Amino acid sequence: MIIKKIDKKKDRTIVLNHKHVLLEQLNKCDDLALVLHLTTLVIFTTATQCMLHASGRHVASILQFLKQYLSEEQVAELTSYHDFVTLMLSGGTEAENAKEKLKEKMQVVKNIANEFKKPGTEKS
Repeated sequence: MIIKKIDKKKDRTIVLNHKHVLLEQLNKCDDLALVLHLTTLVIFTTATQCMLHASGRHVASILQFLKQYLSEEQVAELTSYHDFVTLMLSGGTEAENAKEKLKEKMQVVKNIANEFKKPGTEKS
């Protein structure tokens, strides 16, 4: 059995590249639900320095985990966006109204992901 030593620099580079690919996808994305999915993955990757591959059904759980890393305003914005995505995907009479609200909030959610910094690394 061969045991490899952990190469922290290589791991960091891989995680950083993964984050940049996610951000690139997010900035090009116009799908209302996918924006939230990519946003949660970007924030998770930035906050934990770990890559995460998860389906859209796990977005609520990921958001719950990320609350410890986000400000109250960011949590409120992302939770609200998540509620509208759920409403839109469920169909029904409120789906069109939810779609309009999502279009209004999409850039705010993208900005949260683009401007998110790992806690503890902010300079005063």
